[in-house]
Amino acid sequence: MFLDFDLFFDRPFYRFQRELKDIYPYEVVRKDNQVILVHNVVGLGRNDINIKLERDERNDYLVISGEKKNEITNKIDKVDSRFKINLKQLDKDGIEWKAEDGLLYIYITYQKPKQPEIKIRYKE
Repeated sequence: MFLDFDLFFDRPFYRFQRELKDIYPYEVVRKDNQVILVHNVVGLGRNDINIKLERDERNDYLVISGEKKNEITNKIDKVDSRFKINLKQLDKDGIEWKAEDGLLYIYITYQKPKQPEIKIRYKE
């Protein structure tokens, strides 16, 4: 008896919907005074990801990096991204993040804009 272990990809059958593609590996979602950066980090876990703030001569950046060797494919899954950020506008709660199901969620909370106090009065 002959066993055939070759695998052939059945392309016409294949259906997979994923909004975050590798060509554009992130999406920015705005909610009230918060920006949520959703970034593709397939193959990386919480302990493989490093998030830090860096500054050059003019700008501040949110830097995402990480890598992990896949023991089955023997390839390295890696991410290196950088986003310009205005640190002066951040709220005291700052930045939080979590990694879940191959996606990295970075929650950036900004200060709420202050409404000027304007008096309205009746003119006699």
